Amino acid sequence: MFSRTQHALLVLWYLAVQQQHVTECRDIILEVQNVTCEKYTNHLRCIECHFVKLATNSYGITTQIIFDNDMGRSFKSRISVDIMPINSKQIIHMADIRFNVCVFLKQMVNNQVIEALSKEFKRVANLPQSCPFKKNVLYESKNFTLTDKYVPTYLALMNFTFKVELFNKNVIIGMWQIDGGTRARKNKN
Repeated sequence: MFSRTQHALLVLWYLAVQQQHVTECRDIILEVQNVTCEKYTNHLRCIECHFVKLATNSYGITTQIIFDNDMGRSFKSRISVDIMPINSKQIIHMADIRFNVCVFLKQMVNNQVIEALSKEFKRVANLPQSCPFKKNVLYESKNFTLTDKYVPTYLALMNFTFKVELFNKNVIIGMWQIDGGTRARKNKN
């Protein structure tokens, strides 16, 4: 058995190793290579998107959308996240979530899982608090700030694709996508 002193030293060593590991894991750079959006049907009068690098690990993403008719109960979305670890050719499907947008708007306020994202969207977007999304109204998210705080620290260095698809009556009407990755921060030795 370990003495109390040996046990304490072992615990301190473990905590030091863990702290070093956490620091190394957080020592990543988030890169956004591309933001694209696509209009598939005339249900969208307009869909536009672009991004700008604000600083290391910080990007401003702007999206704009105008619908050709009111979007209510039939308005659905699918969010998918795919990653491919560096030095791998295997794509890992991290998330594939389908939901009714009107139900989501009601629950977004109280959802702890997406609390940080919903706060940022409230800050930068003019989304309605409930459906319908009105026709001929410009819905816009100006400079949504995407930073490394949204990237879990336990993930390996990787490339990723974050995609949001929009549906009306189960027919895809549009999509926007963020392509990027995480890279190791270069040492300044």
